[in-house]
Amino acid sequence: MQTGRVESSLPGHRDVIRKLAFAADGGRLLSLSYDGRFKSWDVASGKESVGFSALDDVKRPILTFALSPDGRDMALSRLHETDGRVEIWDVAAGALRATCRGAGGEVHALAFSQDGGVLASCGSDLALRFWDPKTGRSSGVLEGPMGWIRTLDFSADGRWMATSCVPDEVRLRRVGLPRRHVAPATANAEGGPSRRADAA
Repeated sequence: MQTGRVESSLPGHRDVIRKLAFAADGGRLLSLSYDGRFKSWDVASGKESVGFSALDDVKRPILTFALSPDGRDMALSRLHETDGRVEIWDVAAGALRATCRGAGGEVHALAFSQDGGVLASCGSDLALRFWDPKTGRSSGVLEGPMGWIRTLDFSADGRWMATSCVPDEVRLRRVGLPRRHVAPATANAEGGPSRRADAA
């Protein structure tokens, strides 16, 4: 940690910033405000990039987004779109590559698995959905008492999912991702497999 002083300020949004994410190489910063406007910034110059101008549609404001761990893919949902749609964008090209078609409702939460091979989404239909981000095809759905999920995340080994639910709960679930998306169990000090706690 060096001085911690502010090196630059990035003006341009007209509402409160609701989400920030650095691209994998650290050279680009993505920002989203509550009015649904999305911006991309060059970190070195502090100037706004035009790489994502195609997705920043005033008539279709963005609700939330998620970057894949390698920074190659970005998933996003839009405000007031009630068909459960999630768009997958190619970050390098700044182009739409695939669309995931949900059952209905706005999508409020998005997360990639650590290998980027699975995308999870949840919205006002209260179902937890899994997608192949390369094709936009469904990889499965969990329905039931999910609650109103505001944010979610995969564990690093892909075996767990954490979700935040209204009003004040964090829930842990075991998820059965395909084996290719799950990291092998690590060894403990005695050379055996690590022991993992079960979800409450």
